[in-house]
Amino acid sequence: MKIAITWSNGFVWSHAVKYFSQKNEIIAFQRQKYQIQNNITYKKWDLRDAYNDSFDSDLFIHAAADTGYEKSKQEMMEQNVISNKNVLDIVNNSHCKHFIYISSSSVYQWLSWCIDESVEIDENNLENSYSYSKYLAEKYIKENLKKDIKLTILRPRAIYGIWDRVLEPNILKHQLFWRLILLWNGQNITSLTSIDHFIHTIDLVIKKQTSNFEIFNVSDLVTKNMEENYREIVRKYRLKWIIKIPIWILKVFKCLNRNKISYLIDNFEKDKILNLWKIQSI
Repeated sequence: MKIAITWSNGFVWSHAVKYFSQKNEIIAFQRQKYQIQNNITYKKWDLRDAYNDSFDSDLFIHAAADTGYEKSKQEMMEQNVISNKNVLDIVNNSHCKHFIYISSSSVYQWLSWCIDESVEIDENNLENSYSYSKYLAEKYIKENLKKDIKLTILRPRAIYGIWDRVLEPNILKHQLFWRLILLWNGQNITSLTSIDHFIHTIDLVIKKQTSNFEIFNVSDLVTKNMEENYREIVRKYRLKWIIKIPIWILKVFKCLNRNKISYLIDNFEKDKILNLWKIQSI
């Protein structure tokens, strides 16, 4: 099988390229120079530009995204939504049979407890630019992908693992005198997704999804509260301990930066447990 993967030099996609290249021919899109390595062809492409080279694949895994939740909605729309036109232009004009879009559980902003994929998402609740752009990207792809191409949308929660360039670095940058800063009391429960589990989930939907369109939540079966997760990071990096910041402080400053602060409050106050019954049933 010939598989195309965008953002191949990122954390998740270095794992995806390594895993799927064992038995498949890979086209790995990136912003660096063209090169061939075994059965992996690395092709240079900035997704904001039209792709003018010849292209074909059986499966397309679209993972490229800007995760900068602090950026403006205009910036995130350009990076995460408008660029999809260029992606779908080449996919719709190829022999692609299956398109997999990696979205995010951030589209569930302000929802709490056990969250199901079938829940109706209210765009007015998506105050954060990243959450909003990922949902609109889902919507754009559903409306513009050719109907005879199978579509899978995956919504992972907090992917972690070796070579993580997003989750742990974002946590570690918030520390004071070697003490990790934890917003709120740390008792809210959250799902997490190991990188190995996530890659195997992609493999599962490739092999077993039968319907023409599905949305799947993805996370580990085990959930922990925020403080447990922070304790593990403190031990791992030999930090001193955790400083807890009351959530009311964030709520006071929300009026100054609704975009950023709404994202933080949602993640550190709300329970975020993903319902996985759909992915477990295939």
